[in-house]
Amino acid sequence: ETGSVSLFFERNRGWDGLLIEPHPGHYRQLRHRHRKASTLRACIRSNSSASKAFVDEIEGHVITPCLWMESILEAMGKKTVDLLSLDAKDQEMDILQAIPLSNYSINVITVEFVEGSDSDMNVMKFLMNHGYHANHQFVNHPLHRNDMVFTKEKQV
Repeated sequence: ETGSVSLFFERNRGWDGLLIEPHPGHYRQLRHRHRKASTLRACIRSNSSASKAFVDEIEGHVITPCLWMESILEAMGKKTVDLLSLDAKDQEMDILQAIPLSNYSINVITVEFVEGSDSDMNVMKFLMNHGYHANHQFVNHPLHRNDMVFTKEKQV
């Protein structure tokens, strides 16, 4: 859990959110960590695909359901999200576009960028066009990853 954005908020800020992990093996590891947050084995639906296939060393071939973020938030009764942390292996833009941002108050969004990815600038422009501004960047050079923190501009 080194470098976990959500773990910091859970331990230091009392956060008790939802951790979503589609990969069966990673989800098992997550469940064994006894996090305070709730967990869900699913992927975030961003297009017409209702499921994603994985090959797992224990479970074999596994089909994981993909759910709309809006459906997950409605099931939880949430209109306000303090932190949305995206690490979706270059699928962040698709996920963001599938969330009706005007229907929810998402205060902080973190997005993992991978060096050399073409989607980074598109994500930044998209979030800025929706009233967010880049607030901070966490750099992890050995893994060639950067987490960019976006905060929602206050309405006057």
